[in-house]
Amino acid sequence: MEYDVMQTSENPPSQHMRSPLSPGDSPGPKKLKASPDPAPVARETIKWIRYTLEMAATKKTSMPVETQRIMFEKLKSLDAAVHDMVVSNLQLTSQLEEARRSSEICVGAAVAQFGTELRLREAAHEQTLEAVITRYAEKEATRTLEAAQFTQDVPVEKTSTDGAPTFAVVTRRNLKKSTDRIADRSRSSATTRNKKLKETRQAEHLPSFTLNEAPGKTNTEVRDLIWNQVVAKNSKPKCHTIITRTGKTILKPSDKETMDVLKHLSKVSTLLKEDSLRWPRVTIRGVSSDTRFDSQTQHEILAQNPELGIDETVDSVVIKPVFKSGPRDRDTTNWIVEVNPKHYGKFENATLFIGLMRCRASAYEEVTQCHLCLRYGHPASKCQEKECVCAHCGRKGHKAADCPAAEADPTCTNCRGKHSARDKTCSSRTAYLLNQARRTDYGVAQ
Repeated sequence: MEYDVMQTSENPPSQHMRSPLSPGDSPGPKKLKASPDPAPVARETIKWIRYTLEMAATKKTSMPVETQRIMFEKLKSLDAAVHDMVVSNLQLTSQLEEARRSSEICVGAAVAQFGTELRLREAAHEQTLEAVITRYAEKEATRTLEAAQFTQDVPVEKTSTDGAPTFAVVTRRNLKKSTDRIADRSRSSATTRNKKLKETRQAEHLPSFTLNEAPGKTNTEVRDLIWNQVVAKNSKPKCHTIITRTGKTILKPSDKETMDVLKHLSKVSTLLKEDSLRWPRVTIRGVSSDTRFDSQTQHEILAQNPELGIDETVDSVVIKPVFKSGPRDRDTTNWIVEVNPKHYGKFENATLFIGLMRCRASAYEEVTQCHLCLRYGHPASKCQEKECVCAHCGRKGHKAADCPAAEADPTCTNCRGKHSARDKTCSSRTAYLLNQARRTDYGVAQ
């Protein structure tokens, strides 16, 4: 005990111990970005102080001065860590409030935009519904009138004095509408199309000729000059002239005599150019995706299929590739090839063995249709239109998936028929196929 009293008198606590920090004192300099996280520091400091106090409570001697000094430093670090956590809490609270306000603004703008879009669509649907109701009322009134005339009952007025349709109670025959009417019509259109294509392929086709531009002369003057030269060699020429949208003039002879004269002029004059007939195209389905078409592929196909009756050592080109079609992630693909007109009949609807695959060859009847303007003959990458055309209603500015008149009857933008613009029985598509067939040599004259 004397030792403790002596040590206490010689080293009074007031000279060595620091007074505790007041609650209003500053915790020190502001924490930099590189300083440690205050939470672990505070936890470590509290843990040390608790351990030190527990150890001091078990001893009879007083706490050493050095330990007291370290404790006050720990308390200062704890105060600074608490201050940093308070500041961080305020910053996070401010950021949370700002995020909440921004989200409220964004949600309000989105709700306003959605409300505007919903009102526009509601107005469009109301217009469509009114059109459908009006059309249905007209059809119902017409059927009522026809039934009344058929049964020889009291005449039925089609419309009332105020213009509204009149629905009279009459005795009429049971008009049963077949559910397969649309399907039958589609099959009939497909049958008619196939028949026309078959007849066109069996007919002999003549090449067409294009007028070239001449310096200092108009297209009319060039056409008159060609006409005089044709008449000088053939007194009764038969030819048809077509002027395209771009101003190009095409001459299509209707008999072989006129064709021979135009072909001779195309060789001796620069004013006329022959547009030779194309080779027919064939689709070979079921070719292995690993098969490559190279210089030896024709020889291998002819050698593997002797039933075609074509010598494998032939020097002329029999088939030449154009492109491939079909899904790319499958084991088989389709080859689109051009066939020499002399041998086209042997490849049409024929079975071919290519490598280890049994393939089926048929006439190529696909048409390139633009996904933007829905016309035939060019892809969307070469289209000059800037707005898309709806495949359902035929109007510009939206696609078929977003059509406001989806409940109404479809209207083709090409032929104005009551069907989708992507229907394969469209008369415009059939006309394009027939035009392509007339420009193709199927080897009929050989």
